Amino acid sequence: MLWCLKKVSTIRRMSVVLIFLLSWYAVGQLHLLDTNDVLPTVRKVMDSKKLHKLGTSYTEGFVAHAVLRMSEHVDLQAEVSAIQESYQEYADGKDPKYDRCVDNLAFGCSLFDLYRITEDDKWLAAAKKCSDYQINNLKSKNGIDSLLGCTRFWVDDMAMIGVLQSSAYRATNEQIYADWLGREMNAYVENEIHRDSGLFWHTK
Repeated sequence: MLWCLKKVSTIRRMSVVLIFLLSWYAVGQLHLLDTNDVLPTVRKVMDSKKLHKLGTSYTEGFVAHAVLRMSEHVDLQAEVSAIQESYQEYADGKDPKYDRCVDNLAFGCSLFDLYRITEDDKWLAAAKKCSDYQINNLKSKNGIDSLLGCTRFWVDDMAMIGVLQSSAYRATNEQIYADWLGREMNAYVENEIHRDSGLFWHTK
């Protein structure tokens, strides 16, 4: 099923794994996957030299997110432990990078996952530094007030903001995260990031 991933670069493989796993999770079918087929690919991604220690870029954070969500259905304890080790300094109190607060805070979704898995409040505190920075630093853009401070109206931001704030809501059940996410995504749609060509703005 995923044999083709062996022929592409690590970054592309990461992206395909993420899209594949989360799309199946979204339709509630992840439990139907043949783990003998999927797990070797997941472990190859995790064990690759580039990802020996996961960083906080959105690409690596999303790989962690996909693996942690998949661990709800199959045995990935070794991979979960590796992710915990990679991000332990944030549970111990290190602040994330607040500049470029879309790209650099998206990995917070995996911190929320670790909180749900471990039920350790240290992970929750670390994760909320990411989600709360976005909703506590607001700005106006394109004539719209009270947007998240990271708003750029780039189409990929919808995924990066969306996965962080939805993970915050899923982990805490606090309505503020769902409300801000809905408002933000509505603003993105209304600001015509889609073009007549069918394509979307990446930079604007």
